[in-house]
Amino acid sequence: RIESRAIYQAWSMFEHAFGSGLKKYGRFFYYAVAQRVLLQPKVWLEHAALTQRERWSLEQNDPLVVVHARHGSKHIEQKHIPVSELAASALAFCECLGVRDILLITETERVIVDFKRAVQHAPVRVLYTEYWRPEGDVWNKNLVGQLKLKPVNDSVIDVIAYHSILNLLLARTGVAFVGTIQSAFLKLLVSTAYAHQKAPV
Repeated sequence: RIESRAIYQAWSMFEHAFGSGLKKYGRFFYYAVAQRVLLQPKVWLEHAALTQRERWSLEQNDPLVVVHARHGSKHIEQKHIPVSELAASALAFCECLGVRDILLITETERVIVDFKRAVQHAPVRVLYTEYWRPEGDVWNKNLVGQLKLKPVNDSVIDVIAYHSILNLLLARTGVAFVGTIQSAFLKLLVSTAYAHQKAPV
């Protein structure tokens, strides 16, 4: 069961106390507050991450190469990186670092299919969490309207939010990250892993 409102509780308290952090204090302050929340995950989220790792037969600290692929509606905001390039970079890191597990984070189902095909002959596993993927950025209302994406209700957004945080926790054992530096989520992935491992990644 997803305790949906618990995910937003800390952020809602911040918004209530300080007003609109992004507009008033700037983007760096927003990142800092988000990072503080993420470094103090709730017990049930930690348990969910541990359970997912067990399903994948991963030990608690087994290393991962993490790939963050923003396709779908993100083409509008960020440079499009073909799946073949993402896969090639991930495989290079796996070979160099001796890692066999790749955590693929994406909101686009097609990326999963193409990525698995691109690495099918390599001695690696492609891991990803199972949920309905919206094929676009449901958080950006302007993009939803501009691209005529299918509207989603709060319960769907709760599931997407849950998997976003779950992936952040799973990626804490990442030793290499592949994606676009323009992505705020990729920055959180790297900084969360750095804080968790207390070592460069």
